[in-house]
Amino acid sequence: MTLVSPQRTSDGIPLRHVAVGPMAVEVTAGQDGVRYVRAKAPLGPYPTRMTICLEHWAAAAPDRVFLAQRAKDGSWRTLTYAETLRAVRRLGQAIIDRGLSAEKPVAILSANDIEHALIGLAAMHVGVPYAAVSPAYSLVTGDHDRLRRIIETLTPGLVYVADAEAYDQAIEAVIPAATEVVAGATDGRTRKTPFAELLGTAATAEVDSAAAQVCPDTIAKFLFTSGSTGRPKAVINTQRMLCSNQ
Repeated sequence: MTLVSPQRTSDGIPLRHVAVGPMAVEVTAGQDGVRYVRAKAPLGPYPTRMTICLEHWAAAAPDRVFLAQRAKDGSWRTLTYAETLRAVRRLGQAIIDRGLSAEKPVAILSANDIEHALIGLAAMHVGVPYAAVSPAYSLVTGDHDRLRRIIETLTPGLVYVADAEAYDQAIEAVIPAATEVVAGATDGRTRKTPFAELLGTAATAEVDSAAAQVCPDTIAKFLFTSGSTGRPKAVINTQRMLCSNQ
């Protein structure tokens, strides 16, 4: 099915057509009123790990912009596919060097930014799960109870925040002293590691070896529920789940 948008908005802004996949589903009844809904369209082929796509486009269109973010002055920060892959490999080496794993994953406490994306991609590239935690748990909630419970569940080996000062209260209240905290912006007077330090790591063949071992069943990330009915729960997302969805 194809949804056809108007050619222009009421303000004269041009719109493009949006193509949507087949929407037909089949519904089967289970026990106790459960209904199973399955798409009728067969699932096509998909990569075994997420960063295969990044590697492909870094080779096929290296100079095409992949990540872009508005700077404070209104200009754009951008990274091409090739630049992103180089950064992901360097960060992947830093993750390997720190011995991170599913038992010691990466936790990202701050909102979306380029560094957030790079760390998440790097972790997935070398087979280490990461979890993006709602910034509100650090910045809005005064007692940090939900953040504390999430950190207790994750036992992260590395925590990333965009700004050391903004997240300092939450970090001091919840993050164990032995856990490394990486900050995109740091005043240099705290125990936080500058993001640039990780980005300056030289990638080795260990990165390629780790990536080769990532399989569809490798845990890619932990997605936390909102905790609206109690304690936030960590939902495992495998590489297969993310790749097939994309």
